[in-house]
Amino acid sequence: MRSDCLCRRTCSALPNDAGTGIIERGLTQADRDAGVRHDGLTTAERQELTRLRREVRQLKMERGILSQAAPWFARETGAAPPKGGTDS
Repeated sequence: MRSDCLCRRTCSALPNDAGTGIIERGLTQADRDAGVRHDGLTTAERQELTRLRREVRQLKMERGILSQAAPWFARETGAAPPKGGTDS
């Protein structure tokens, strides 16, 4: 019976604890954005970092495609010897 009482108390306190954490994180982020705190990224910095990471991922993918396509284009235009050709 005691564990049942403890469970009810814990479960009833959960929404308050969860809401407090969300509010505290929001206030901390607002302080960073306002320049009061310097212990993390501002919202603008975080957005820029996300954009740059996405751009790097896209560029790496494009580079991979081009590195695979370049030999094919070179063979098609006659700028490179045929694939599997002899070097003699």
